[in-house]
Amino acid sequence: MAGKPVFTEEQHEVLHACALRVWKRFKAEKKTQEDMALALGISQQSVSDLLKGSYRPGYRPARMLANLDGKKLEQLLEGFSLDVEPGADAVTPRPLSSFANLDVCIQFYASSKHWSAWTIAAARAGFFGGADFAPPEWAAKLDILERALDRARKVA
Repeated sequence: MAGKPVFTEEQHEVLHACALRVWKRFKAEKKTQEDMALALGISQQSVSDLLKGSYRPGYRPARMLANLDGKKLEQLLEGFSLDVEPGADAVTPRPLSSFANLDVCIQFYASSKHWSAWTIAAARAGFFGGADFAPPEWAAKLDILERALDRARKVA
């Protein structure tokens, strides 16, 4: 048995507009749809469809999209709640990573620092180990990793 859609049609329109804003920023930074896909945790084809308005993201990609736009999902979609039919098969929302302070750091610096999708993905995957540092420590670590990845990219 399938659950009801997580988002209303109006909320999908807001998510589509958000995706276009995020993509505009990615393009300005000379990043690709693959970079955006990595940041959202979806495929490049899904990003392409999202930008066309034909992909309906679930909770986790929508939350990541809001994060890339510098907002929380609840701020982006006012009045959002996860209403599903009792007994329906639905994905239970989980934290994007086990690093809550990393997410706080990324959101705090969203307007001033734009770490690459690779840097954020590496941090969430445990590049710095299993400890969740204080947000200012995360910022310093992400800056160092970003510079190292930039140097590696230039050498390659």
